Amino acid sequence: CSTCSTEYPTPTPFYELDLQLAPTLKEAIENYLSEEELVGVNKYHCRRCNEKQNAKRFIRLDSLPDTLNFQLLRFVFHRESGQKKKLTSFIQFPEELDMSEYLKSPPGSHLYSLVAVLSHKGPSAHSGHYIVNICNSSGDWYQFSDDKVEKMQNKRIEDDDDNGKQK
Repeated sequence: CSTCSTEYPTPTPFYELDLQLAPTLKEAIENYLSEEELVGVNKYHCRRCNEKQNAKRFIRLDSLPDTLNFQLLRFVFHRESGQKKKLTSFIQFPEELDMSEYLKSPPGSHLYSLVAVLSHKGPSAHSGHYIVNICNSSGDWYQFSDDKVEKMQNKRIEDDDDNGKQK
């Protein structure tokens, strides 16, 4: 509450962060954790003030799981067409990610290593195929597509667009 400064925390355990697309994973995480102003018709009902007040809503990470999944929200609802639309923008993600800076009080190291990427191949939310790239304990990457498994020649993981071109 912006008037009385009362906070109403709602602890929620999680293993996955659902992120809107951004140019980099870091930006997507920062957007997810950014403050949202609740004003006007979106005012928050403060129990202490006993009325609707301007407020700020945000997500604060108190702790992190051993394994952390990021879901990049590539399918959005398009209001004009009334259909789901696939977003095809490119996003950069690191092979290692230190999440310490995003914690309320970071006790120790929170370094995560990229071990898998699940991708949707296809033009829309209604058609396509999922593949997964997985790194083994030796650092070799493999691509799994139904019953076909191939060792990847380079470590760069990219999606193909609808015409089979890499982006």
